[in-house]
Amino acid sequence: MIRKTVTIATVLVVVSMAVGCAPKHTTATTSGVSGRVLVSGGPLLPNNVNATPRPLADTSVRAIDTHGTVAAAATTGRNGRFTMALAPGTYRLQAPNAVPVSIVVRAGAYAHVTIEVEVP
Repeated sequence: MIRKTVTIATVLVVVSMAVGCAPKHTTATTSGVSGRVLVSGGPLLPNNVNATPRPLADTSVRAIDTHGTVAAAATTGRNGRFTMALAPGTYRLQAPNAVPVSIVVRAGAYAHVTIEVEVP
């Protein structure tokens, strides 16, 4: 009986150690933000109408967490799109010449946003 108890205890310790060594699941790869950066404003068209916003390529977008730390950064593609993996939380997205945009990232999901850059 003592031998069975020792064997069971040994198995439990080994299993506990294996579980503790397994990589921890993180939602940073399954959650984040994706979106577009568009240029708006500029010269007026006939009838005092602004041109349709167009994608802004090769611009940086940064996600700032609630502590003021840069949590992630991305550069837009030719179509103005970007994607960043982020852990769940609240962030402020910053792009040059744009008003910062606040977002909330939820576990297992990507927030979607459009950032407009104003051209005088």
